[in-house]
Formats: sequence, structure tokens, C-alpha cells
Amino acid sequence: MPRTSRRSALTSALVLAASVSATVSASALLTACSPGTESSPQPVTPEGYTLTEVPTLGLSLAVPADWTTLTSDGLDDDDLVRTVAEALKQDVDSLREQAATFHLISVDADAVGFAENLVVSQYELEGGLPPEEELAEITEGDQVNSSDYVRRTTGSGADAALYTASGVLGGSRQDFHIAFMAIMTGAIASATTSAASPAGGATASSPADSVTFVLIKATSTDRAQELADVVLESI
Repeated sequence: MPRTSRRSALTSALVLAASVSATVSASALLTACSPGTESSPQPVTPEGYTLTEVPTLGLSLAVPADWTTLTSDGLDDDDLVRTVAEALKQDVDSLREQAATFHLISVDADAVGFAENLVVSQYELEGGLPPEEELAEITEGDQVNSSDYVRRTTGSGADAALYTASGVLGGSRQDFHIAFMAIMTGAIASATTSAASPAGGATASSPADSVTFVLIKATSTDRAQELADVVLESI
């Protein structure tokens, strides 16, 4: 998992976001937190969704059961890659070239017209969850008609930030509906090798936070919100 600055990580996370589909937006959130209980919080996967493992990230999240999912483990499956690329209106080679920027893509491959989709990536960031202005960079250059930013808690109790927006894409002038999440998935103590250290040994560097980004593009504000709530509750 790459460790990088906040801005470069977000830039990398958005490279695929800018190209995986044509239309997207989401707004007003529903706080999906359950009433207080003495038991530890537990992730929930509702009916109609499948809990799907994200390879190498040590986490799973819910995606619609009838969507087609591609992970880094499936890049050698030509039929699967072609199906996902066609649904996203992308070239197969271009999709493979973008493999380094995502860990999972799930898409409604049976959709007629715009295919709703979800993309997962992860980076090590210093300083915790991104604030609103950083997540809002995903809509830079677009006309945003409504947006919102809230702090949330996942089904297992992890901290998360959710930015939602709706408007018109700057290039195609199509409506968009998105939900963009940043989820704390662990603190990572990394080490670096320093030539100045005794015998060139490893010296501890400042700890970084493992932050998982989930971008959802949907056909409506309500649908983007529904998908975001399910993802957060399932992690």
C-alpha cells in the first residue's frame, strides 16, 4: 500500500474516478447509526447485497448481489475485464492500465445506458480523515448544485467521512450523483532504512493511517445515498 501525502493520495484515488463512468451525484445523508446498545457494533449486510472481500486490504464490503465485481486478482480473466470495461464504456487496455489505482470495481453490467458503479482504493495518509475541501476535489471543474459532508461510523465502529454531491459534469454536461467515502481502516507504524542509523538498520518513522476510499456513482441522489449507507454499515 503506498504511503503518500494527503493531496497526492487523493489525486491518485481520483484518477480512476474521473474515468470509470459518464454520469454520477448524491446529497442529503441519512444517519444510519443504530440506537445505542451495550454490545459491540457489528457490520450488517442487507438482503440483496453480497459481502465482498477486497483482496490485500483485510476488509470486506457489501455490493449489490447482481453487480459484476473486478479485483486485482481478476485482471487475468479476459472475459471479466471485458465485461467491466464495456459496462464502464472503457477500453480494456485502459482499464488494465489503471489497475494500480484501485483494489476493487463493482458495476451494474446489465444496466442499459449508465451503469452504476463503485470503486475502492486505499492509501496511507498522515493526519487522519480528509476534510470536506479535500474530498470535494473530486468535483473540481464540475457544476455542483448540492453537496454535503458528514462524519459517520461504520458498522464495526470505524470513523468515516462521507462527501455527497450532485450537479452537472463539466465536460459532458451530464447530471452526476456521487457518494465519496474515506474510512479509517487502521493505524500503520512503518519503518524506513536510514544510512545514518547504526549498521544501516531500520528506524521508526511517524505512524500513518490506513484510509480506504470508496467512490459510488449512481443514477440518483437517493440511490447514491442508499448505496453509501449499505457500504458503511457493512464495514
